[in-house]
Amino acid sequence: MRKTPTFVLTLALVGAWGLASAQTQPNTLCDVREAKPKPGAKAQFEAGLKTHMGWHKKQNDTWTWSVYEILTGPKQGGYYVESCGHDWKDLAALETNATAHDADMAATIVPHVEPVMRSMWRYRTELSRTTPADKGAPVYYSGTYLYLKPEGVSQFEDGLKQTRAIAEKAQYPRTSSWFQLVNGGEGPAFYQSMPRWTWADFEAPTPTLASIVDDALGKSLADNVRHSMSSSIRYTVSEILKARPDLSYEPAKK
Repeated sequence: MRKTPTFVLTLALVGAWGLASAQTQPNTLCDVREAKPKPGAKAQFEAGLKTHMGWHKKQNDTWTWSVYEILTGPKQGGYYVESCGHDWKDLAALETNATAHDADMAATIVPHVEPVMRSMWRYRTELSRTTPADKGAPVYYSGTYLYLKPEGVSQFEDGLKQTRAIAEKAQYPRTSSWFQLVNGGEGPAFYQSMPRWTWADFEAPTPTLASIVDDALGKSLADNVRHSMSSSIRYTVSEILKARPDLSYEPAKK
């Protein structure tokens, strides 16, 4: 029998873990496109994107496409165009008008943008805390990519679930959405998205979440939880996003 290289086996296990967890969460797949305008072409790109969203409207597209401008970090100057709330089978709908869609893209966006990167993410409902609807639509988001050790995914999730439960019980005012990479990039990877309505919201509230966890668990146990989570992480990358509803598309409500 041929021996499987350890590196290949590790990749297979990581991939299998991601797909297995994804199967338990229906209607949570996100199709994310990363686009960066060519130098000096921001205005043309935005105009083209707006025109292209008009094409989606004419086609009565049932998907919502949300656009976010990246203000800081390695991807500064780029944009995310994403649609969430799907399953894998829903992707077939994108192939219906693929030829016409690509033709419109070629005329409106492609001349002004670098090659677009596509990735698939899974919204992790059980790790997230939703924002009250009465707060209105956020203007900004504080986002963080977390790249984990393959063997540390479970302990990271366990610590996150424990912290989430404490935050929920204490009604900690800050909320966050968690996404897990399924396909299309380096992994294992998670993304934390935290809504902000003004620049002042980037200041940490008092008491801090760390102090709330300390009070709930005791300093020693809280430190153990934090160490377990941090030791699972290889590195992180942070960024600030600005919501661009003017460039987005939402189907008409029925």
